[in-house]
Amino acid sequence: MARSLGPQFRLTARLWVSRGLARLAGTATAFPNPLGSQGSRPIKKPPPARLHLLPAKEAPYTIILRRKPTNWFHVMRWNTQTDHMEHGSWYAGTLYPKRADVSFDGDWLVFLAMDPGSNTFNRMARPPLLTPIVEVPADGTYRGGDYWESASQLHLNGWLTYAKGWRRVGDTDAAWCQQPTATHPSLHMREAGYKNGTLHFKFWLDAYPALIPDTADWACWDCLGQLLFTNKGSVYKFALDDLARGLPTTVVDLEHLAPPPA
Repeated sequence: MARSLGPQFRLTARLWVSRGLARLAGTATAFPNPLGSQGSRPIKKPPPARLHLLPAKEAPYTIILRRKPTNWFHVMRWNTQTDHMEHGSWYAGTLYPKRADVSFDGDWLVFLAMDPGSNTFNRMARPPLLTPIVEVPADGTYRGGDYWESASQLHLNGWLTYAKGWRRVGDTDAAWCQQPTATHPSLHMREAGYKNGTLHFKFWLDAYPALIPDTADWACWDCLGQLLFTNKGSVYKFALDDLARGLPTTVVDLEHLAPPPA
């Protein structure tokens, strides 16, 4: 003989069925939203790759140091005459781009690095590889880094902005400029404060102040008198005649590169 179910059971069953149907219809309101009253949160887009440029003084080579993901750096050597891009090492550690330099002929890279164990060192390598040819102890991250004073003279454990072709404006280290020739506009650089522990800069040309976006990571002139700058994971190149038109000669998207699988 079948057993009759009580009214409390039937009420509970109807309640669960109605809730289930409401969920399927997308109209359930009886259960609290774990994300709060604002509903689902938008997915936060990761920041673009940060790119730093090191132009050789006497050859059409520019070293690109790319950071993304956070703990990975990738090294490239860009021939700014032919636009050929050589991809080299991926480094799982920290490079200090503003304490690195490239030789006058573009064949040697010196850089300050910190490995995952927090050990610091200065190295000389053949870009775009970071395989050390010479390694010397680093004087920490405060004074570490090297630069070429001339084509044949390398200075260790130091970094000078004006050694890279910048001229100080005023009496402080907060403002600098570059001008390859008298026919080129002056490229200006000013400190723009720290963000996430990294010193940022603002760049502009005196004749074309709106050409370089405020989000640019770095800007410089190469040995051919071409303007180079980086913005949101891409590198831009302008010949002198391109500046007035505001149209780059070359744009290379480096945003979607990824380190090799483990």
